[in-house]
Amino acid sequence: MGVQTERPSSKEIEAAVKDWGDMLFRLSFTMLGNQADAEDAVSETIIKYIEKAPAFADKEHRKAWLIKVASNKCRDMLRADRRRRWVSLEDVTELCRQERDMDVMYELLNLPPKYRLAVYLHYVAGYKTAEMAGMLGISPAAARKRLEYGRKMLKISMGKE
Repeated sequence: MGVQTERPSSKEIEAAVKDWGDMLFRLSFTMLGNQADAEDAVSETIIKYIEKAPAFADKEHRKAWLIKVASNKCRDMLRADRRRRWVSLEDVTELCRQERDMDVMYELLNLPPKYRLAVYLHYVAGYKTAEMAGMLGISPAAARKRLEYGRKMLKISMGKE
């Protein structure tokens, strides 16, 4: 995704954590379903940023790279099956600001990971399908399908079919 340059300065690292740390945590929590694993994924994402950050075209490129690294880390964690198979309602409550958001987030956490990530990136993080597709390494049509299936699954699970 780019050529290795000098490691980011401490100011760049602090700025990245300040600007995107919360977003990376929410993404990781959405994928993994618990706070401890989400924190681990974010930490490992920042470590990879410190060690291997490529040259970035701009701030959005850096953000997209961090999202890609975090989502890959979460997928690795899921594949290794190192996470618990339950979601703490306390963690969901902490993540959501309003009670109606909590219901949606709880249902979102129960979606299969690929649909969960697509719905999160589009509706929570605000990415267009073409941008999502680039981050996930899939075609825009596949991104749209994941969103479609994810929405259908959410509607069914929330009893709004």
